[in-house]
Amino acid sequence: LTSNTVSEYYIGRMLPPIIIHNVSKLLGYDITSTPRVIHAFYLFNVGLLVIAAGLLILIGRHYKWRTPIYFLGFSALFFNYPVLTNLSYNPTLTDISGYVLGLGIFYAYIKNRFALLVVLSFLCCFVWPTMLYGALPMIMLGRASVANRPPSLHSHLLALLVAISLIALAAYLYAHGLRQSQGTTVFKSEILPLSIILFITYIYLALKPMIDVPAYLRASRHIKVLPVLVGILLYVSVKAI
Repeated sequence: LTSNTVSEYYIGRMLPPIIIHNVSKLLGYDITSTPRVIHAFYLFNVGLLVIAAGLLILIGRHYKWRTPIYFLGFSALFFNYPVLTNLSYNPTLTDISGYVLGLGIFYAYIKNRFALLVVLSFLCCFVWPTMLYGALPMIMLGRASVANRPPSLHSHLLALLVAISLIALAAYLYAHGLRQSQGTTVFKSEILPLSIILFITYIYLALKPMIDVPAYLRASRHIKVLPVLVGILLYVSVKAI
């Protein structure tokens, strides 16, 4: 790292390989060949899935889930493409590590474990760096209570404005030369109008219940200074690495 020979991308993915390297060395497990490295990642990911199952049970206990909800949660988290297909196709990716860290961050948040939340948020910067942007509001805003009210007029307007703005941004980037990389889905102009309508509808319906500016302003009175400072310090320190 000090020699600046490792790119920023790989720095943001280096924690799982470091763990596997050191644990393999501690246990005397040979990882000098490519198949052995892949096998070590398989074992590591299986262990992570066990941890993920344990975290899901703890989250369920917090919310007092009934048995059918547990079945639904396990199905959603483990019977999907990343776990059933992509994990076997390329086990050296850090997707599963980020998956489990996300569950850990959520658990720390709902249990109000501030120190654990900060530590896990820092670790995610070396597994899946963009997770930090989702964790920072949890750190800085804490458990400030927001009143649950039906969407008002400004909720509808702002949700629609965000959706249209994202479409406008995509059009602007495309007009200025941004194109898909090789190997991705081919652009099909004949389904573009339908895609735009579905995208705007999805963003509008997803954001509308979450937008309530007056309620957020009232909740901001309960935000504490220390967590905000910790969040800022965490962000600055990570970006300085």
